[in-house]
Amino acid sequence: PQELTHLTKIGYLLIAIGGVTSFLGLLGCCGACCENKCLLMIFFNIIFIVFVMEVIAAVLLLLKRPVAEKILEKIGNRVVTSIKETYGQNYIITKAWNETMTLMQCCGYNNYTDFQGTKFVNQTSLYPNFCCSNEQSLRCDSVKAKSVGVNGCFNAVVNWVTSKATFLGGVAICVAAIQV
Repeated sequence: PQELTHLTKIGYLLIAIGGVTSFLGLLGCCGACCENKCLLMIFFNIIFIVFVMEVIAAVLLLLKRPVAEKILEKIGNRVVTSIKETYGQNYIITKAWNETMTLMQCCGYNNYTDFQGTKFVNQTSLYPNFCCSNEQSLRCDSVKAKSVGVNGCFNAVVNWVTSKATFLGGVAICVAAIQV
């Protein structure tokens, strides 16, 4: 989809920045080993420009948050459609969702309703056990799934990232400080 092309471009940009940074590290090492002031000045100026570009990219990401939210909403709609079409029919997709729900202790993308209309629910009248609790022996029907109210995997991932945001921000600041 069109929305993913923006993410792909950002990925390519980050790869390019990483490649340039690696080359610059080599340039800085050569300048330091040979005690060449010209190489060291080129190294410093380019590192400074890369640092400014990274700050600009971070600010743009923060300013484009509504765009990111729309992208995630569209992706979410497609994920739910994929669940409805493939869960219980495609072994690999079903196993991937089961592993994800076990690891993240979540149910579906949004919640248990994502599984309504799947082959699995239509044949068994049950939802995946993860939608009711972590107990594998529990029979999880719509009443139990609704009353337990296990969060969707999207919310679980958002909560995980939010809980790690301080750490990730600290790492980003440390990397920026090292570059300066």
